[in-house]
Amino acid sequence: MSRLEPPVLYSDYKHHYEIDGETQVPPDDLPPARRAEEARRIEFVLRLGGFRRGERVLDLGCGAGWVSRELSERGVRVLGLDLSRRGLRTAGTVAPEAAFVFGDGYALPFKDESLDGAVLSEVLEHLAHPEDVLREVCRTLRPGGKVVVSVPYREKIRWTLCVHCNRFTPVNAHLHSFDEGKLSHLLSEVGLKLISLRVFSSRILGVLGFARWTSWAPYPLWRAVDWAFVSCFGRAGFLVALARR
Repeated sequence: MSRLEPPVLYSDYKHHYEIDGETQVPPDDLPPARRAEEARRIEFVLRLGGFRRGERVLDLGCGAGWVSRELSERGVRVLGLDLSRRGLRTAGTVAPEAAFVFGDGYALPFKDESLDGAVLSEVLEHLAHPEDVLREVCRTLRPGGKVVVSVPYREKIRWTLCVHCNRFTPVNAHLHSFDEGKLSHLLSEVGLKLISLRVFSSRILGVLGFARWTSWAPYPLWRAVDWAFVSCFGRAGFLVALARR
């Protein structure tokens, strides 16, 4: 698409993600390469978050429940929220220790200052108005509460002509591309204080299948190699931010 791309607004985003949830695949059923890459990405995100045992943390847009499972295994009290009831049923089997809620990120069903933290893993790029969802997250966080946001880094959004509506539609329903400046501005705009901002997951190593062939390796070794490639060659796949209320 050219610079003439119109802004994309969902005619019914709730219905879209209810249907999208039917495609959710449990983590253990993913192809080995994808499973290994996702495992490393999620570990990176949650290590940065540093959530502690007993904390009440929201997994917003929980999908099939992988992040919820990893948080639960760390002793975190997880609340997974999604717009797909079918997806939530899948998540419940993946992370049986977590609690799951059907709900909308634009109107979170939680009281003010009732959460210790939140994770938005590959969520913001899908939202027509990410700032509104972040304001809702900020409302529900206690003072000092943490939020971790992970998004694709400098993604070149691809477009296709929908066969049903004859409108240009973004592939993977990604509406935004983020870099450090855009994400940090978005967080500060809603009243969150940025603590850390990092890029990771070398696309070069991704092509080589590095995560799959080194899934046996301890995390620090994977992280060191990934950091070296990103530092030398750029081309990071993801951007993650840690912020506090």
